[in-house]
Amino acid sequence: DIVSIGRDIGRDYKTLFQAIKNLPIKAKVICDPKNLIGLTIPSNVSVAYSVSYLKARQAYWESRIVVVPTQKNSVSGQISLLEALACGKPVIAANTKALNIASVVFYQPQNAAQLKSKIQRLLNHPPQLSRSSMRHFSSKNFASQIISAIHPIVNKLR
Repeated sequence: DIVSIGRDIGRDYKTLFQAIKNLPIKAKVICDPKNLIGLTIPSNVSVAYSVSYLKARQAYWESRIVVVPTQKNSVSGQISLLEALACGKPVIAANTKALNIASVVFYQPQNAAQLKSKIQRLLNHPPQLSRSSMRHFSSKNFASQIISAIHPIVNKLR
């Protein structure tokens, strides 16, 4: 039902696990072993480490939704978010400045109850993304947004 992919230290699998541990769904997490140190993995979660890009892409395609759980002040998750959108998948992401893109359902970082509610809503009522909206979420468009955000800062430094 759910896939979550990411190896950086800004990921928040603790909140994801809290949100889904009692739901009648299956989730797959693809990460680095360091991401799960000290966490109890719920029985409805399978974990994979060091998978190939092709296997990660297959996991996106097989999922119903993608969750990008990150810490409050994290600047991670952009690649997972873009890959999920490119596959036409509904995405639930932590509401951080690094992930604030339209067509994504956000939850407050580290709020497992809210994440659980959003997961249940998307599983029961999945949105349909059009091909044109999928093309909108490209690395090129994402880079353009980053440049427009950085440009005013650079101008002030000159």
